[in-house]
Amino acid sequence: SSGINAEYGWVGRNVSDIFVNSLYNAASASDLPDIQNGLEPFDNSISTMVHDLISLCAKVRDAPYTLISVREDSRFGTLFLQHLVEDRSDGQISYYEFLQKVQQQVG
Repeated sequence: SSGINAEYGWVGRNVSDIFVNSLYNAASASDLPDIQNGLEPFDNSISTMVHDLISLCAKVRDAPYTLISVREDSRFGTLFLQHLVEDRSDGQISYYEFLQKVQQQVG
């Protein structure tokens, strides 16, 4: 297999500063670039778990694998949302409705 497989990670403006610091070595989500390709490994459990997941995906797909992070309030945030594919079955809520529900429950 050839090429690089990528997954996109949405970094919401209300994400925990501890999470952002552990995964990106930044103080808060607002300190992140609009879009970031790949992640540096850091010596903490969150970074280790995410890198283990990325490694597993690369192994399963037998190809290089990366995570592209998109900050919610960046110019890419809207573009990212516009390209989400609606995956909805009869009787199930849409992904957008799901995200709204999660947002309501969280905050």
